[in-house]
Amino acid sequence: MTKNPKEKVLVLGAGAVGSWVARKLAESGYEVVGTTTNTQTMRALTCLGIEHLAWHWEPGVSWDKIEALRASRWVVTVPPRMGSAKTIEFHRELQKVVQRCGVKRLIWTSSTSVYDVTKSGLLKESDAGHHTSRHTGVDMFELEKVHHDSSVPFVAMRFGGLFSANRHPVQALLQKGIIQSGDGHVQWVHECDAAAACVFAVLHPNPLPNALNVVAPCVRTRRELIQEAPQMYDETQIASGGIRRKVTSEALSSLGFNWQVPDPKVWVKEQGAVTRQGTWQGPHGALNWTEHGSHQKKVKGCVLMVHGYKGFRQWGLWRGVAEQWASEGWDVYRMDFSHNGHVEPFASDCLDEEAWSQNRYHYEVEEVSFALQKLAATGNSVMVMGHSRGGGMAILGGRMFQQQGGKLAGCVLWSPVSDLFARFPSGADLKSWQDSDRLEVKNGRTGQIMVHPFAFYREAIQRKSSLNIQEATAELDCPILVIHGEEDSAVHWSEGKSVSMWSAQGSFKLIEGANHVFGMAHPWQDASNWPAHLSHAWGALQKWLNTSS
Repeated sequence: MTKNPKEKVLVLGAGAVGSWVARKLAESGYEVVGTTTNTQTMRALTCLGIEHLAWHWEPGVSWDKIEALRASRWVVTVPPRMGSAKTIEFHRELQKVVQRCGVKRLIWTSSTSVYDVTKSGLLKESDAGHHTSRHTGVDMFELEKVHHDSSVPFVAMRFGGLFSANRHPVQALLQKGIIQSGDGHVQWVHECDAAAACVFAVLHPNPLPNALNVVAPCVRTRRELIQEAPQMYDETQIASGGIRRKVTSEALSSLGFNWQVPDPKVWVKEQGAVTRQGTWQGPHGALNWTEHGSHQKKVKGCVLMVHGYKGFRQWGLWRGVAEQWASEGWDVYRMDFSHNGHVEPFASDCLDEEAWSQNRYHYEVEEVSFALQKLAATGNSVMVMGHSRGGGMAILGGRMFQQQGGKLAGCVLWSPVSDLFARFPSGADLKSWQDSDRLEVKNGRTGQIMVHPFAFYREAIQRKSSLNIQEATAELDCPILVIHGEEDSAVHWSEGKSVSMWSAQGSFKLIEGANHVFGMAHPWQDASNWPAHLSHAWGALQKWLNTSS
């Protein structure tokens, strides 16, 4: 990417929003430095070629490293969570430092907490008052005033409640038990719009007002959002009443800003799931997961879903499949393998090509077993579901889990491979790989040329007996369901058929006309819009579940 040597931008606090601000600025050609102490974010920024600094403010800390960066524009996303006195001290120090550095523009992410929560009607920037945030106990307007009348141009970006797939608005509402003021409006903004607005403001060529509201143009009530979430909820838990008000973002829109997610209600419907995110520290690295909680009060068990070659847990409509499992009464965990190259917070992109190259078959086998042990520790029965190469890993990891004393309730395989070693080059091609230490494969989705070192082959051969899918399938003592597409050009359906026949409790379902991913693609916007072949595949799985139980 082309850098602009005249402009360096500091993102002070490269967290959920700040990390995306840093990425968008870098992609626009600016030299960017982000401060963070989160190891996954550091890894992601490094993969993007963005400099990061492990700096954290506390009273008395030196700003020398920050000043030495000589950044001409600053975006500060540090939230006011330090208590009132400490937070004011931070902002006063911040103002002194930006003046010493001659910063061209200072952006700070404030909040719509500046507005009186008891006031109804239309609220714009000039309506701000001295209102204490209910979340932090800090007067946000007072913090903004620290930067007013400064020689450094300042803009407070007043965010509504942030939401994304990792921070679902309905989940935030449901955590409070009885939903008070269910017919009252809540101000929301998607994290992608929050980040884009910060970039828009920090780079805007003209003078800007002291504050800009950053709130999705369509304002919705708590009840509207909860009713769009396709999960079980009790209408009696939503109390009536509430303040009908709208915080307007017309000032930002009039400057030319375009919203990516203008209506949170539409987003909630299309997302199709209220999920929880987390990370396990596995045997070979971080295992990021997304949980879909059971829709039924009595949980039937836990399901682990694992992706295939060049895959990741957020691909396509896997969230929709997971949600269907949840509707059947299962707690479902979609998991990323540690070396799939996908790093939070940019989980949809294979940024870490080095980690991808360092992946090994036995890593994934051991990670499946590790995750199943985590789920079994809840006391629930466990199943594993894998797609493509992930199907092979589900079998191998399931056997390892079983060998370690675990009990599998079932194994579901979609388009599974039957032999890991048949996919390796042979003859002259194998010799060429050994000599060059480089086997190139193309990621069809991203266009990236990925590289396997010869160690990938060598270490697999050393563990050939433990990576035998046929033997592992025969040793599993649980029911196995294999679903395969008739028109699968990546893994022929005969491989899935073989896997089902190797099992004493195997079942096989061929989906006529279906491809390797049953009609899915990435990205998949609307979780309620299923391709026909995917629906047929799920129907076969659902029938098997009912028969097995």
